[in-house]
Amino acid sequence: MSQYHCLIITPAGKVFADKIDALSATGATGSFGVWGHHAPMVIAMTSGPMTIRLGGQEVFYAVSSGVLEVTGNSDVILLADSAVKTNSYAEAKAAARQ
Repeated sequence: MSQYHCLIITPAGKVFADKIDALSATGATGSFGVWGHHAPMVIAMTSGPMTIRLGGQEVFYAVSSGVLEVTGNSDVILLADSAVKTNSYAEAKAAARQ
């Protein structure tokens, strides 16, 4: 599986920076996923859970509105109003609603 760099930034600073295998999140037009070698795109984010897959594990974040960009070299940059790490998908989903 092809890894790529993912960076999550909020007004408070850098929340996450690492090589990942994939992510899934909630955009303004619905849920979406990003795998390695994804085409460049920019997506308006809405509040919702984000799942990051790396090294056979999943990491969960409750993400508020923001903008996610997949760059020309398939790296991901997320600029969000907030991004809080949680213990599960259900917890991320509930936290994003608040």
